[in-house]
Amino acid sequence: MVPLEILLADPGKYRDQYIKLQAISYGGYSVPACYPYYGPPTYWRVGLDINSYWDEKSSIDITTFLGATILDPTTRKTVILWAWVRLYEGPLGCPQNDALGTPIPMEIKKIWYLETVHIQPIE
Repeated sequence: MVPLEILLADPGKYRDQYIKLQAISYGGYSVPACYPYYGPPTYWRVGLDINSYWDEKSSIDITTFLGATILDPTTRKTVILWAWVRLYEGPLGCPQNDALGTPIPMEIKKIWYLETVHIQPIE
């Protein structure tokens, strides 16, 4: 099992590797309602403790697949995850236009996330 704090300190060390880790599930979130939306296909977040929801140094986004265990988004639970460590490199968010309708170039971001294969809540 890879400790989450070790993964978060150096995710590149685990890039494209299948790992098992324990974390606190924060529940789901929604992406902006725009089309197209650019970014990794993540809709859930896990972290080290209940206070680190958006702190990038102590939490990470996860993606799940159809048929994966769905957790109650209103509760914080300790979970064990089996996942691939992935890196998304590209634009993030919704494209914008200036006052003349000309597209504004989007900044390229690097986002680490977990492509989750299995989630097991710990009761």
